[in-house]
Amino acid sequence: MRVYPCAVAGQPHRLDQAGHHCWAPIAPFARGEVKLDRPSLHWSGSGYLDSNWGDEPLENTPFYTRSVLATHLLGEPVTAMHESVYLDRFSTRWVQAMLPFRIPRALR
Repeated sequence: MRVYPCAVAGQPHRLDQAGHHCWAPIAPFARGEVKLDRPSLHWSGSGYLDSNWGDEPLENTPFYTRSVLATHLLGEPVTAMHESVYLDRFSTRWVQAMLPFRIPRALR
């Protein structure tokens, strides 16, 4: 996947009052291209690139899907995470009924 930023930002924002988790938009408006060999697929479209980090993980939700990726940034190997909303699951009645409630994360 390649991301071509149309606008660049980077001011981090705290997601909780204690500052345990932060989020920063990197390219809030971008064009992306995906080219896969197996399966042979490709597409392009608009998107964004952001980053988040912290001392404590945010809660998982039943309507996101996440993938961990090995890639390069500025010529250096990095680990990245791709996250997207799974709208088919989000629109189900059971997920809609759970939205007002916090979902506890699994104990490790």
